[in-house]
Amino acid sequence: MLCSRARTALSARLDAEELPPGVTGRRLREHLAECAGCRAWEAGALRLQRAVDGGSVGGAESAGDAPRADSDNFGTVSGSSGNSGSSGSSGSSGREAC
Repeated sequence: MLCSRARTALSARLDAEELPPGVTGRRLREHLAECAGCRAWEAGALRLQRAVDGGSVGGAESAGDAPRADSDNFGTVSGSSGNSGSSGSSGSSGREAC
């Protein structure tokens, strides 16, 4: 699965919308199990959603700590880039670098 497709599905799931056609929960879970970049993107999207919804769960983060939607680094976590190497993704067909 392409990362762009997985991230579209993650966004839909966060918004309580249906997954895009052709994307199943199982395929999305399998992609997340293999793709650190998409896991980081999902974590950032959750932080942003919590900040927008009026605060973070557990009070661990403030709105200033949440990633900005207009940021080029939206999918980054704690200063690491979403493209932290291929870690097992080499040779996988149908996936783009995250």
